[in-house]
Formats: sequence, C-alpha cells, structure tokens
Amino acid sequence: MTYEEFIAEWESPSDRCRVRTSGSTGTPKEILLPKDLMIRSAKRTNTFFRLSAGAHIHSCIAADFIGGKMMAVRASVGELTLTWESPSSRPEILTRFEGRLPALVALVPAQMPFILDHLPEEGCGDTVWLLGGSAIDPGLRHRITEAGVNAWETYGMTETASHIALRRVSDGDSRFSPLPDVDLSLTSEGCLVIEQYGERIVTNDLADLAADGTFRILGRADNVIITGGRKVNPEKVEATLNDALRPFGVEEVMLIGEADEKWGSRLVLLMTAGEGHDDSATLLAKVGDVARNHLDRHEVPKEYRIVGSLPRTPNGKLKRRG
Repeated sequence: MTYEEFIAEWESPSDRCRVRTSGSTGTPKEILLPKDLMIRSAKRTNTFFRLSAGAHIHSCIAADFIGGKMMAVRASVGELTLTWESPSSRPEILTRFEGRLPALVALVPAQMPFILDHLPEEGCGDTVWLLGGSAIDPGLRHRITEAGVNAWETYGMTETASHIALRRVSDGDSRFSPLPDVDLSLTSEGCLVIEQYGERIVTNDLADLAADGTFRILGRADNVIITGGRKVNPEKVEATLNDALRPFGVEEVMLIGEADEKWGSRLVLLMTAGEGHDDSATLLAKVGDVARNHLDRHEVPKEYRIVGSLPRTPNGKLKRRG
C-alpha cells in the first residue's frame, strides 16, 4: 500500500481502517482498527513529542505497516507536514533535507546504522528518531548513545494502533514507560495485559512489571522452546549471547528448536559473523565455550551454525515461524 492509498482510506467515510499484523509469530493477518483509537493514539504521540501545527514529520517506513500508517494519522490530526520515502537500508533523509531535518523521523533499527554513518558534523539538532518494528541490539544502542542522537524506542503492536510505551535509547536497557491512558497488568502466566480507552488486549509478551507501571519485556510466551522437559526463553538466551559473542566477531544470534526424538526440541543456535572472524571451526568452538559459561545447563545449544543471514519478517523482526 502506498501513502496516497492509505490517506484516501483514512479520509473515506468508513470508521475503521484495514491493517495487517507483522507476522513475527506466524502468517500476517488483516484486522480492522477503529479510526477513533488511531486518532487518540496519534494525539498522544504528538503531545508527548510536542509536535505543533505545521511541524514537519518524515517516514522511512512503508504505509503497509501500522508504524507508517500512524505517521499519516499524526499528520492529519495534528495539522503536521508529512513527507515519506521508499523504504531502504540507505535512507535518503540526510541528503534530502540537509540543514533542515524534520522534527520527527520514523524508521526501523535496521536503517539506523546508515544514518549514523552519514551524520552531519553539526549533528541532528532536536530531531526525534522514532524506532520501532524490532528490538535494538546493544551494539546499535551504544552507537546511538555515543552519537548523541535523540532516539526513542517504542513498544506496541498493530492492535494497539502503534506504540503504547516509550523509552529513550540512550537510557540503555531501562524500563519502558507507558503513555497516558494506558493501564498495564500481568496474567497468571506473566504476560502483559494492555488496557486503553476501554479496550483490553492480552499479549503474548512475558514482562517484568513494576508498581509504577514501567516494564521490561522478557520474551514471548509463544516463542518458548521446551527441550528435555525444560522451558527455554530464546530471547533471553539471544540477549545474553549477543553481548558475550560480539568480541569474537559474531553479529547476531537466533535460537531455534528442531524436532528431536530424544529432546523433543533440540536447541540450535544460528549466528551471523562479520568479515575477518576466525575460521569456522575455531569460531564455533569459542561460541560453545561462551555458551556453557554464560547459560544455564538446559539452555546450552546442542548445535551451532554460521549462516549468511537470519530469517526476518518484512519489517525486520526475527521470523520464528515458517
């Protein structure tokens, strides 16, 4: 879908918009979101970032996704000026708006390295870089912090009309803070429950929720792998190993479970490595040593594989289902 097509849908008499979920845990599905919910969400974001009428906002992400659609809604309800570009790993924004960057830019984490590689000497001023769609790895978080970029990480989903909580990237692995009119709780299994404007959504996200409403996401309940009768949270394992393996040239890891007669699911670690890393045998031996030193015994993979790339959904999330 193009931005022109979505804007036409937004301006139509219908009280709902067609949106598609990301497909991070299965086949993307189409749902209908109330325009009233999208308006409330847009106003909340505009208020948080103090975007007043006439402010310029720019999208580096497609209108197919809720993050892109909501940029158009924010412009509509706030009388903002919206521009956009075709999604690319090499965003054109720094050259297109040289010297007069927009007040807010929406993009995914995979686009941020190119931005950081081409920052102007004078920096980006007060421009807000709104990052969503997938997690920000520690290496990128460090680069953003060192560059002094005013970047914010979002938490939300299609069903909530984009983000319901934010945290500043430079604050490290801090807790997300919910936006106004958002109430949070946990199910008995530890999954986050979101209530806003009379709507209640039970997520599959395992969370650590504090008394003040701030929270951390620990992983997804439907991603848990059962191996040898023990539950393993792949996101927890990946976060641990991504940090521990970076000095050895490993760029990113992904833990999967493969059917196994003995274990039920056999843990396999997929990894990508940058140029100049050790030969495969040496690197795999080091990875095994690190895993045994940093993980609980039942979390240690049975096999390690170097791959060219990790499977991802169209908006950059690790794809954990066929």
